Amino acid sequence: MNDSFLHRAANAAGYRLEPHRLAYAAVTNPEDVAEWIAGAARYAAANAIRGVLQDAVQTLRVRLAEASLARRGADREALDRVMDLLIAIDDDFEAALRDIGHHSVALAEMDPPPLVDDPTATILPAAQAGRQKASNGKATDPLPRARPHDSGNPLPQGRRRPRARP
Repeated sequence: MNDSFLHRAANAAGYRLEPHRLAYAAVTNPEDVAEWIAGAARYAAANAIRGVLQDAVQTLRVRLAEASLARRGADREALDRVMDLLIAIDDDFEAALRDIGHHSVALAEMDPPPLVDDPTATILPAAQAGRQKASNGKATDPLPRARPHDSGNPLPQGRRRPRARP
């Protein structure tokens, strides 16, 4: 089984995956393990889709810069459609991260835990919110961590929808 997406999901939530313990945890808590893996799969899928759509945005921006006037209208419409889909996928990505963070807490509390707190991991804010929700608002991250990396979102900070074109 290719479990690299599970390792990336665990890292995004601030944990290190111990794969040999995952099957053991599934024996005693199959629902928790299944929910966490499903969240990790949604995270991986949304991340892959975001990457493709971000590449499409860059391609369309180059085409708009080089296009004739007749071609620009079609490229603008295509860019608007891609940006709208990118915004929707970004929301799915954040929801998947919250789910991963939420379900990670249960896996980290098992004995032996398939997820081990990793201070070298860069916990993403949505995953941190999920962890806090799972522990009823208590801080779940006593260790200092590296700052989250840029999400690569082509929209400026705080801007969720593209502006209407005149």
